[in-house]
Amino acid sequence: MKDFDNLERLKNRIREGTNPVGVTGLSGPALSYFFSLFLTGFDRPCLTILPDRKDAERFFRDLLFFMPQADIFSSAEARLFEFPSYEISPLTGLSPHPDIVTKRLEALYAMISNKNPVIITSLESVSLKIMPKEDFVGSLEYLETGEDVERDPLLKKLEATGYQRTSLVEERGDYSVRGGVIDLFSPLYTNPVRLEFWGERLESIRQFDSLSQRSLNHLKEMVLLPVNEIIMERRNIKRARSMGRLPKQPIEGAGFSGQEAWLNHFYPHLDTLFQYLPENGLITFIDHHRADQVSGKIKAKFEKDVERSRQEAAQKGVPFPETEGLFIPYKEIERQLERRQILDFSSLELTQEPEKAKSIRIQGNFHLSYDLEVRIAGKGRVSMAPLAEKIAEWLNLRGKVVLVCRTEQQADRLKEILANYDVHVQRVVKSWDQIPEVSGLSICLGHFSKGFLWLERGIFIVSEDEIFGSKRARSRPKKKSGKDSLAWSSFSQLKAGDFVVHEEHGIGRYVALVKMEIQNKTNDFVIVEYSGNSRLFIPADRVSILQKYVGASEQAPKLDQLGGRSWNLTKLKAKKSVKKIAKQLLELYALRKHNKGFSFSAPDNYFREFEAAFEHEETRDQMKAIEDVLDDMTSERPMDRLICGDVGFGKTEVAVRAAFKAVSDGKQVAVLVPTTVLAEQHYETFKKRMDSYDIGIGLISRFKTPKQQREILGKVRAGKLDILIGTHRIIQKDVMFRELGLLIIDEEQRFGVKQKEALKRYRSLVDVLAITATPIPRSLHLSMMGIRDLSIIETAPEERSAIKTYLTKYDEPLIKRAVLSEIERGGQVFIVHNRVHTIDRFADTLKRLIPQARFAVAHGQMKERELERSMLKFLRKEIDVLVCTTIIESGLDIPSANTIIINKADRFGLAQIYQLRGRVGRSKEKAYAYLLISNDSTITKDAEKRLKALMDFSHLGAGLHLAMHDLKIRGAGNILGFSQSGHISAVGYEFYMKLIERTIAEIKGEEWHEDINPEINIDIPAYLPEDYVIDTDVRLNLYRRLSGLKEEEDLNSMVDEVRDRFGPLPKEAGNLLGLMSVRLLLKGMGVSRLDVTRSSFTLTFSEAAVIDPEKIVGLVSKKPKKYRFFDQDRLSVSMGLFPFGDAIPRIKKEIQIINKEAGLGF
Repeated sequence: MKDFDNLERLKNRIREGTNPVGVTGLSGPALSYFFSLFLTGFDRPCLTILPDRKDAERFFRDLLFFMPQADIFSSAEARLFEFPSYEISPLTGLSPHPDIVTKRLEALYAMISNKNPVIITSLESVSLKIMPKEDFVGSLEYLETGEDVERDPLLKKLEATGYQRTSLVEERGDYSVRGGVIDLFSPLYTNPVRLEFWGERLESIRQFDSLSQRSLNHLKEMVLLPVNEIIMERRNIKRARSMGRLPKQPIEGAGFSGQEAWLNHFYPHLDTLFQYLPENGLITFIDHHRADQVSGKIKAKFEKDVERSRQEAAQKGVPFPETEGLFIPYKEIERQLERRQILDFSSLELTQEPEKAKSIRIQGNFHLSYDLEVRIAGKGRVSMAPLAEKIAEWLNLRGKVVLVCRTEQQADRLKEILANYDVHVQRVVKSWDQIPEVSGLSICLGHFSKGFLWLERGIFIVSEDEIFGSKRARSRPKKKSGKDSLAWSSFSQLKAGDFVVHEEHGIGRYVALVKMEIQNKTNDFVIVEYSGNSRLFIPADRVSILQKYVGASEQAPKLDQLGGRSWNLTKLKAKKSVKKIAKQLLELYALRKHNKGFSFSAPDNYFREFEAAFEHEETRDQMKAIEDVLDDMTSERPMDRLICGDVGFGKTEVAVRAAFKAVSDGKQVAVLVPTTVLAEQHYETFKKRMDSYDIGIGLISRFKTPKQQREILGKVRAGKLDILIGTHRIIQKDVMFRELGLLIIDEEQRFGVKQKEALKRYRSLVDVLAITATPIPRSLHLSMMGIRDLSIIETAPEERSAIKTYLTKYDEPLIKRAVLSEIERGGQVFIVHNRVHTIDRFADTLKRLIPQARFAVAHGQMKERELERSMLKFLRKEIDVLVCTTIIESGLDIPSANTIIINKADRFGLAQIYQLRGRVGRSKEKAYAYLLISNDSTITKDAEKRLKALMDFSHLGAGLHLAMHDLKIRGAGNILGFSQSGHISAVGYEFYMKLIERTIAEIKGEEWHEDINPEINIDIPAYLPEDYVIDTDVRLNLYRRLSGLKEEEDLNSMVDEVRDRFGPLPKEAGNLLGLMSVRLLLKGMGVSRLDVTRSSFTLTFSEAAVIDPEKIVGLVSKKPKKYRFFDQDRLSVSMGLFPFGDAIPRIKKEIQIINKEAGLGF
């Protein structure tokens, strides 16, 4: 084939040393494909430069698709790397995102250590100088198992190279020290690494999972890369200080925000990227002819940034870096290129110079768009016939036809749709290198920007976007779901002064976790303070009898009295109210089971095509929710399902598909929402989604004139409107549907009593689908099964692009820059200021600061109509910046709002920040979050990490569950549809939920056993020493988890985890875990207490224990010297004198014998 000849000719010219080598005629994905073929078997380093940052990103993604998987994910030596430019100028005082710094450092390391790396970069990246190569090489640390490593110098090196000490290692740049274990997360590795020492000797290197914190695999060696581009060594710091004042550092000698702009101060000279490329490296330039012009623009922008930042620094009276020599003029770049072999790719043949005549010309028309229009979105047609015909035509030409889909789900759907047009997919493969070099139709999983055809090679590639319309956002590396994550409870985040609930003693205040010696026995205790300064000391291993107090409001509860009567009375009142609710719930759902409803038809091909055109990838939870809804709709029983899911987790799409199904079967749909703003938003969503279909959608709200309202209602009565969206106006008596089949209710808990009564009428007549953004606990979900049908969407969408998050002091120039750059790209900004009494003054300050922006204010104390007007203006893009409190609609979906600035973020609860983050990052534009903290505020690294993790969808580590906790238990009250705030505040949410679960079980006739938490009294130290588990939070969490265990298998898993995370067990920790095993045995037998002396032990049985008197009598009569049974609930066992060292295994063995002989249980 002619193009194979061209490829060989190119390879020969490169081998012969021809310079430069030109290739013309190729562009876009066809060029990426050709370049991937060229790289196969090419064993020299290659630096590829594109004029534009976005072009470089696209080219890198396309290469990822085409190159063999071994070249990308090889643990031995990956080939493909990206050297991106900073997404934000460090001159602003903000450092680039850690992910960007990591990519840059990995690329630098690959250039100096790998045999044939391929580095993709942009002209902007090579136009700025970088850290000297010798300093980079000097910062590397090689570690090998079995070698001696001096730990103190290693820890100093970690600090100097930018690592920060935290209690839990979850993201790059973290490290933690626990006794003989050092955890760290270095570039180059997809998971963090655990180093285990025995003295100075490095015993093992293991990668571990950042969610579960458990080890995954062993490594023999590793290379530690820096995580910053400035190495804070003593000589570098000394040099920087000698040049003048530096910005304020949080800790002496530590890095600071925006430090990348200060390279000149820390290094005597700087290098260029070309100096990292080995002598035999090839430089590939794509569209070289554009370089001079683009370089001019980069230079102008750099100079403008320098000037503006210098002025801002002068106004604020803060130091400014020396920027001389940082920018590399294009002439200097050209000089560097002269010393290298150059491969030039250009889409056009621009001149007929002699060396250009030698260039390789690849002919052909590679653009798919000239030949094919298969897009559903925006084309006003639904048929896939044009695509099917085209594929059949290509297959007749003996072509290799490849359709690219992002997910297996979409691939299966496409396969099913095409089969209906008699076009059959031969294979679905996971990567390009699995497609055989033969003709036929394949679906390949992956991300690919744009299809192309290459007639000469017989290749036809169509991307998913060209079939179904563009997806909204780019994907990110897959993160595991929280299922395997470290089980954090809200309890583990207790701070001194937090309120807790003890089931026997009531509401107290948590004081501390302390080590105490009582009767010569050392253990950890949790101290809880009650009214009158009385204190309760709870052994840390029994801490599960406490719950963190969360009330219905933010108001502080009243402390109970230890031994007082008030708590028992409070519990009694709460139990009565719970019984009432549980009965109402059961009556309502029993009634539903007897009613017959309309049975919708099963989903057909028409429905599958509608599904496939969804502009996001569905998550597993979302698909499950959709299947649940379709199952309900096709059954004879009227549907009454509740979909719970976080903001932006895709609940609306579930409702859209249900509506589409109902309309397809000739029924009408009513969509009821609590506010006019949400009604407007849903109207836009439904309209956009059903645009290509002949479906009539109407909106009714107070902003419609009486005449418009009458017209809409007339159409509904006549059956000319299929879907009606509106506020409570749509359930008034004058609204009549011709054939209502489905009612969708958004945020039902926000409607008043009157509306809820009206809704009861509908529930027995039509299918009802309720959706809410209020998360609820999984345990409640399980207890409600069979009473209320619930689907929970917990998985964050794969396609949500990570939000770039910056944490910085309050800075007006920064706010101005962030707002203006968002407006320049046609976007909008949320600025959150959570103080109603100062919000107008704050908005006025911003208006003066940024006069060119259009502002509006929104908060909960405004008149309803006024608030709605502000929100609608923002929704319709009539204003640029919304200055608001956190009260604004949590369900708002404004894809054009992609910057959020949160003022005084350190004063927000994690749960509030968590809800705010759902407002941005909902489109294909990159989203930014600026967390501004007060100038006088100090914030710990851990707190900073939690704040950032909550905003950033790319790092949902163990910390995420913490913020969710309060939200979930508050949400549970709302979902059950009752107003019980008085009782809830009196006993706390968690205890109240437990009462509900218990009452529902009793009414359903199921057995309910109160958890037994056996007390063990033995004179041996059994605790987690402070020098073994250093962090109090982590220690308290381990106690909480241990005391809540139910199965021996779970305990064994925890023993492995503790050994893995903290190293070999000290004696005290071994004793604690041994006693936990005994406690599990006692729980199963219904024993409430175990007392151990030097020669015997006594078991005290709880009321719930099922004791067979005959078996107990038999046991005692067999060995009367050993066993004594007294007071009807106590059994004494004599064992003779034994050393306490081996007490636990001996006691456990004896208890197992008793259990077997007497057949105890409860």
